[in-house]
Amino acid sequence: MKARLFPLVILIAGGVLLAAGGPASAGYEFPICTNPAPQYHPAVSGNIVVWADQREPSGECIVTDIYGYDLSTGQEFPICVETGDQSHPAISGNIVVWSDGRLDPVHCLMRTIYGYDLSTHSEFPIPTGGQGYPAIDGNIMVWADGRNSATSGSDIYGYNLSTHVEFPICTAPGNQGEPAISGNIVVWASPPHSSGPTGDIYGCDLSTGQTFPICTAQRGQWAPAVSGNIVVWEDHRNDPTWPDMNIYGEIYGYDLATHQEFHYVTGPGFNPAISGNILTWEDTRNGHLDCEGTHCSWVNRDIYARKLSTGEEFPVCTRNNEQRSPAVSGNFIVWTDETGYYEDIWGYAIEGQPPVGPLPAPANLTASVFVGPYYQRKVNLAWRDNSSDETAFQVERKQGASGTWALIYTAAPNATTYSDSNFSIGYTLPTYYRVRAYRAGVYSNYSNEASALIPIFNDVLPTASWWQYVEALWRRGVTRGCSDAPPLYCPYQNVSRAQMAVFLCKAAGKGALNRETPTFCDVPKTDPSYAWIERLADSASWGGNPPTIGCTWFPCKKFCPSSPVLRDEMAAFLVRATGKLPMPSCSGVFADVWAGGWACPYVERLTDPASWGGAAVTSGCAQGPPRFYCPKLNVTRGQMAVFLVRAFSIPL
Repeated sequence: MKARLFPLVILIAGGVLLAAGGPASAGYEFPICTNPAPQYHPAVSGNIVVWADQREPSGECIVTDIYGYDLSTGQEFPICVETGDQSHPAISGNIVVWSDGRLDPVHCLMRTIYGYDLSTHSEFPIPTGGQGYPAIDGNIMVWADGRNSATSGSDIYGYNLSTHVEFPICTAPGNQGEPAISGNIVVWASPPHSSGPTGDIYGCDLSTGQTFPICTAQRGQWAPAVSGNIVVWEDHRNDPTWPDMNIYGEIYGYDLATHQEFHYVTGPGFNPAISGNILTWEDTRNGHLDCEGTHCSWVNRDIYARKLSTGEEFPVCTRNNEQRSPAVSGNFIVWTDETGYYEDIWGYAIEGQPPVGPLPAPANLTASVFVGPYYQRKVNLAWRDNSSDETAFQVERKQGASGTWALIYTAAPNATTYSDSNFSIGYTLPTYYRVRAYRAGVYSNYSNEASALIPIFNDVLPTASWWQYVEALWRRGVTRGCSDAPPLYCPYQNVSRAQMAVFLCKAAGKGALNRETPTFCDVPKTDPSYAWIERLADSASWGGNPPTIGCTWFPCKKFCPSSPVLRDEMAAFLVRATGKLPMPSCSGVFADVWAGGWACPYVERLTDPASWGGAAVTSGCAQGPPRFYCPKLNVTRGQMAVFLVRAFSIPL
């Protein structure tokens, strides 16, 4: 763990010695929802966790549904998946309430509050006049209400679920927000953080109707939470960045029975939650500031907690990236976790382990390709183990998006990596992978899918523009590259006329031709390309129109095998090798190809879509206008692959 950024502070709170630090609680961390979509704003009551879930987004705004999870059975279940946005759930016992935007599913501006009874599986609307985010305890729900916002600001209202009676709690001038409730005590920020840099904490006793200040210290106090007689909040009275950034929050508390204020966390601490003896919050002691201009924000927030009865402070989750929005009930703390690609919901059992339910799925599966010599290829898989008692992991693979999944490996318990080398190279489509956990006949859901493109040659990776064409030539048997150890293709090397002879004959499906008498005086029988050059020049093999008759007849008939192939020569080679004729006349498609020159009819045939099934072999080297073909540039091996695949219709 990184060193703490702030000094150790000893405090007295309610007669109990509180040490900032201390031995860690022997708890257990576990995933609740790692569905490959964002999950936000968890709340917990007893064994039931609820959250806003974005697995089925729609419309112009960010749309979430409400899902739940039973910690005693490990069962996840939908609560509300209606049209529009459902967000910011709260729960007490069997009753879940949330802010609902089904009346405005496109823009998500008009909001109401709905509820759901987990015991009867019935949903019900709550006839409120506001649009705020609700809080609930027992039969009483409270919210920040905007019905009077145009004249006097937002208010705090309540609703009795047993009597179906709505009642005002605070309608004082200005904005009231961020309400929380425990028993008869309602607390809120006046004004809330969203309304400006200043804010105080107020409360109301519903049994007497009395409203009272809890904290009116300087600067800003926000995000109150309450459990029994203890109220906690995020406090910025000592924040040197107030009012511009507000990045040094602390956690303060107040005992309603003794009227004593406590300084629980010296900071930076944010967004506290409390249940009975347990206080939890977002903590940035291991984080760092990310600044753009004059604005800074914390990166890498953790979740910490404190047992108020003993003063024991302990880390709940200190993984990399963000952990935020903690909630607590009894033995369980839950939060939004951004360790993976998406926000997940995680939990922590303060004492011991949670009840065993179905296996959580592995997450964050990645696939990376290792390229070694002698055609050695490996796909290295890595994933996050979200279960604690699996007996194995099953790794599955398929070739291409429409392929069939097949089990390829069974990994040991607690494994988080596997290297796959048992596959055929030369497959242009992606190779897909997925992983699931197994235990005693129980399978988890699958992880996210990860894919990899496996290259044949070390120097032609899937990011190269000619990658698919080079691999198509390899599968067709046209090339083995320029080196076996390591496997290289040399895509930037110029193609010689001798090499082109081999490429053209193989692409056309023709073999070598060993004549007794050489056709060309500069290509003896000992030349490695001799038989391929002889085939290329054999008139009978090409219907009377061979791709080449040589490069010169003086002082003898020569082929010039070591000379590089130019782009105008490439056009003639391809047109003749595919059995086509040059265009009868030139129209001047390219500004750099003379209409009266020998190469023009071949170049324009090569670029005529109708001659090649609707797709021209090339569109030139520059599109302009004007267009250019660059006839005197050398052809590289990478470019040559594209020419051959397109001209001979070799499948990619």
